[in-house]
Amino acid sequence: MKSTSIIFCLLSSLLTATALNAEGQKSHAHGLAILTLALTDDTLDMQFESPASNLTGFEYRASSLEEKQIVEATRQVLTLPNTWLKFVGADCQLKETDVDVASLMPHLSYEEQHDSHKGHDKHVHDDPHEHSEHHGKNHSDDRHSEIIAHYQFSCQGVKSLKSVSIALFEQFPRLEKINAMWVTDSQQGSKWLRPSSNTFSLR
Repeated sequence: MKSTSIIFCLLSSLLTATALNAEGQKSHAHGLAILTLALTDDTLDMQFESPASNLTGFEYRASSLEEKQIVEATRQVLTLPNTWLKFVGADCQLKETDVDVASLMPHLSYEEQHDSHKGHDKHVHDDPHEHSEHHGKNHSDDRHSEIIAHYQFSCQGVKSLKSVSIALFEQFPRLEKINAMWVTDSQQGSKWLRPSSNTFSLR
């Protein structure tokens, strides 16, 4: 994916720290996720970042077939934002997407992670000690793994974009709150989204 704008980077780095500190939460907190959105000209850049446990139920490297299938199913959901993302006031078409699950399946190549057929079957270890290390460790350790998804949309009538709705809570019950932060040509803001309140206004 192309590099996002400077304003998007500033939004992600500065507003994230401010909002999380205001809420009294750590940057990696189970149940919480971060959504950042930047609107410039006719382009909308968005990033979704969550502790892996919110989406898969675990944060260690997937080893069993069931665990790999859970990671792949999660990746598939995030790869199709049009199934859980709603824009009101403008027609926004997905142009680029990149879902990073490498923290859960680092032994897979980039191409294999993005091939749903290979993703279920491949289990290649780069490190010969990795297999024994994984099965010998405690899955309740303090490993922190993140899943990060980047999106870029091209929007017609972008100045008329009024609100955005995120319907991820139904698909990921462990997800309790999403810290949504945005910046447009006229304002910036943030809102904590919950299952009962999953929409934020941009105007």
